[in-house]
Amino acid sequence: MKTKLILLVLTFISISFAKAQTLWDLTSPNGSLKISLALEQGSLFYSVSIYDNSTFKSVITKSPLGIVREDGDFTESLAFDKVGSLKAVNETFRVQSGKALQLNNSANELEVTFKNTGQQLITIVLRAYDDGIAFRYLFPEQKEGDFSITKELTGFGFSDGKAWMIPYDDVTKWTPAYEADYNNGIAIGADSPKKNGWCFPALFHTNDIWVLLTEAGLEGSFYGAHLNAESKDGMYTIRFPEKEESQGVYGQHATSTSLPWATPWRLAVIGNDLNTIVSSNLVKFLSPKSKIKDTSWIKPGRVSWSWLTDHDSPKDYDKLKQFVDLSAHMGWEYSLVDANWNAMKGGNIEQLIDYANAKKVGLFLWYNSGGPHNDVSEELRDLMHLKETRVAEFKKLAEWGIKGIKIDFFQSDKPGMMQLYQDILEDAAKYQLLVNFHGSTIPRGWSRTYPNLLSMEAVRGGECYTFSEVFTENAPINNTILPV
Repeated sequence: MKTKLILLVLTFISISFAKAQTLWDLTSPNGSLKISLALEQGSLFYSVSIYDNSTFKSVITKSPLGIVREDGDFTESLAFDKVGSLKAVNETFRVQSGKALQLNNSANELEVTFKNTGQQLITIVLRAYDDGIAFRYLFPEQKEGDFSITKELTGFGFSDGKAWMIPYDDVTKWTPAYEADYNNGIAIGADSPKKNGWCFPALFHTNDIWVLLTEAGLEGSFYGAHLNAESKDGMYTIRFPEKEESQGVYGQHATSTSLPWATPWRLAVIGNDLNTIVSSNLVKFLSPKSKIKDTSWIKPGRVSWSWLTDHDSPKDYDKLKQFVDLSAHMGWEYSLVDANWNAMKGGNIEQLIDYANAKKVGLFLWYNSGGPHNDVSEELRDLMHLKETRVAEFKKLAEWGIKGIKIDFFQSDKPGMMQLYQDILEDAAKYQLLVNFHGSTIPRGWSRTYPNLLSMEAVRGGECYTFSEVFTENAPINNTILPV
C-alpha cells in the first residue's frame, strides 16, 4: 500500500508538472534577448522581448506557430512530450565573401517536442543570439514515406510602428523577381498593394527597436516563403509561393520522402539601431556548413559590364573587347559577357576568351535559367534546368577557362526552383565556376554552403535606370533602404 501511495504521488507530481510546464524561455548569451515558447490549449505561440532599463520589453508580440502535414495536423490539440537540454552553439568559420570573412557563431539553443492526437512528433527548435532570434520546425521521427507541408501558421506580431517592405510581384513573364520598390516607412499593419503580399526581408521599427524578418537554411525540398497581404492588428503570416509561378511548373508545397525533416529557419535580427541590422550575419550562421572542401580557387572580384549601358553590346565583339580593356586598365579581375553572346558579330566567344586571357582578365558568361519554367527568349537558354545538359555546358566552360556564370530569370520561390538553384551551385563547383544569380530570389545563406555563390540580385538592379522612369524617380529613397 505504501509503495502504491508513493507511485500515486509521483504520478500526480509528474502530471502537475507537465500541465504547469506551458512556457519555455530562452535567452541570448549576453542576456539581452529572450524568446518565449508557450503551449496554450493545445496550440503553440511564441513572443520575443529585449532587455532594456532593467526589464524585458516586447519586440514581437504573442504570435502563432504551427504547421500542417498532409498526413498530420500540428496546429492544435498538441501535448507536451519533452524538452531537451540547453545547448550552447559556438563555432568559428571563414567565408569567401560577405560583410566579414571570419565569423563567430554564438547562440543558445533549446528543443521542445510535442505530439499531436495521432502521436506524431514535432520539435520547435529555438535559438537566441545577442542580435536576434530564430526558430524552425523539426519532424524528428525516423520514417520513410511521402510527406508534404500543406499549411503553415507561423506569424510575426508587432505593435504600433513603421515598416519598410517590398510588395511581392504579380506573376508575369518576367516576375516574380523581387523587383518592386520598398514602401518607405508605412504603418505596421498596412495591407500590401499587391494581392500576393509582402517579400522577405522586411524591416520594422517598433517600441524603439529595429527588427528585420527573413529566413535561412532553406534546402531544395522547401518553398521560399513570403508574407500575406493582410496583417490584421500587425500580425504578419507566412504565405506560400503563388500557384501560377514558373508557368505552373513545380508544386507549391514542401515535400520529403523521409523523416527526420527540418524546415527553414524563420529569423529576426533585432537591435536598438540600424547598425545591428546591417552588420548581422545571422543568415549565414543559420545555414549549413560549406559543401566545398577546397575553396582556394574562389576569388571574388570586380567586374566590368557592358550590358549596363548598352543592351546590344554582347552581340558585338569589338564592344566587348573594350570592356575587357577597361577591366585590365582598372586592375579589375573580371568582365561579364551578358545575354545573347551566342549571336556575337565581328568575332566569337573563343576569340574573346583568348583576348581576355592575354589581358589577364577572367570572363563570366550569361545564361537563361529556362527550361519550361520561363518563356523569356534571351539566349543562351535550355541548358541549365536539366543536369545532363548543365554538366556538359559547365565542362565546356571549364575547358575554355571561363571563371564564372551569371544565370537569370528564375521567377519563382517554389520548392523545385529552390532545388534548381542548389543543383546549379553544386555542379558549378565541380568545374570551379563562380556563380552570380540574377532575376533571383533573396539571399538565404547559400553562400556559406556553396561559397562559389558570390551574389544574388534579389532587387531591381541599376540596369533599370536605362528603361524605367519609375525606378529612376524612386531611386533616391529606395537606395537608402536597400543597404539595410
